[in-house]
Order: sequence, then structure tokens, then C-alpha cells
Amino acid sequence: MSDVNTNLRNALDLFWKYVAHHQGATSVEEVKVDFWDDDQDTPERRALRNNLLQAVAHEIELQNWGKGDVAGIDLLLEAITADYLHEEVLYDCLEHLRVNCRTLLMTRGMLSPLHHTRYLMAEHVAQYNVPDRSALLEFLICHDDHKLVIRYALNSLSDLHPAQAVPYALERLADEDEYIRLSSVLALQAARQNLPVEVIKPLLNDPSEYVRDVATVMVQRA
Repeated sequence: MSDVNTNLRNALDLFWKYVAHHQGATSVEEVKVDFWDDDQDTPERRALRNNLLQAVAHEIELQNWGKGDVAGIDLLLEAITADYLHEEVLYDCLEHLRVNCRTLLMTRGMLSPLHHTRYLMAEHVAQYNVPDRSALLEFLICHDDHKLVIRYALNSLSDLHPAQAVPYALERLADEDEYIRLSSVLALQAARQNLPVEVIKPLLNDPSEYVRDVATVMVQRA
């Protein structure tokens, strides 16, 4: 890793070590893989987060001036995960990175080993002209092992190409996760296709009130 990454790497190391110690994790890597953040407002926590935000701003500046590298992009993605509750890092990256850097960030982020990073990229990719974003979203819907990622990928694909989301939505109508079922029925509603009423009727008895409400509207309009 090059010297230009030092500030952000150090800021992340301090942040992860604090979180691992605070949560009683056996290692920093354990925290990263399945990160949850209680965001307790201690002076040390605030100082570490402010330090991280400053380091991110510096890394964005390096990337925009062509002095950064791919390792720096990956560190920005790691910082996005570390700050996922607040999303300041995410919005700084999406709004201030040059287009080519942002494209690289989002493409790599959708394939990140960290599920928080994947779902945040899947949630926001529809707002930016990222090459092959539809194919990446389809890949996440079909192959991701985290329900949150699948849900946001389906939502974004529905926003981009409603008809393209229909086959995936139909496959997920009986998913065990109620929010994926909700995303699926909303995707079908958004596509405005003439689906047989028999496809939607079982959802009238869905355990989720939200799913039942959308299904009721769709059946009434059929």
C-alpha cells in the first residue's frame, strides 16, 4: 500500500480497534465482517469519527487530483462501512469524487466482501451513471447471501428498469423475509404489467400488513 494512503489507513485502524475493544470482539476482522454499530456518543468515539471524516476528505482530494490509487478507493469503501449509520462518508464520496473515481468506487463497492458496503452501493447506484449497473444489480439479486443487499438491489433495479425487475420479483414473492416480499410486490406494482390475479391473491393473506396493503390495491386494479 502506498504512502498516500497513510492518513486514512491510520484513521481506520484506530476506529476499528476502538469498536473491537468496545464490543468485546476477538479481532478487528471479526468486527468488519459483521459490523453493527451502537454509536454510543463517547468523547473518544466522536474524536475517532471526526478523525476518520478528515482523513476521508484528504483521500478524496488525492483521488481527484490523480494522486490516489485503487488501494485508496478500497479504503474509502471501508470508511463508508465504518460510517454506515451516519452516511457522511458515503455522501462525501458520491458528491465530491470525480466521475471516474466515483464509478470505480461504486463498481468495486457492489462487489465488496462487506455486506454494509454492498447494500449502500446497491441503494444509491440508480442515481449515478455507472456502467453495467443493471448487470451488477442482477448479480446481487441472484447471488448475494445477505437479505439486505438483495432487497436494495431489487429496489434499485426496479427504479432503473421496472420490467427487467419483474422476473426477480416474481421469484421472491414467497421469500421468508417480509421486506424482500414487500420489495417484490412493489416492483410488480411499479412495472404496471397485466399479471394474472392468481399471482397476487396469495399475498392478500401475507403475515405482513404492508405486503397485504399493496396486494389489495393491485387486485382491486386488476
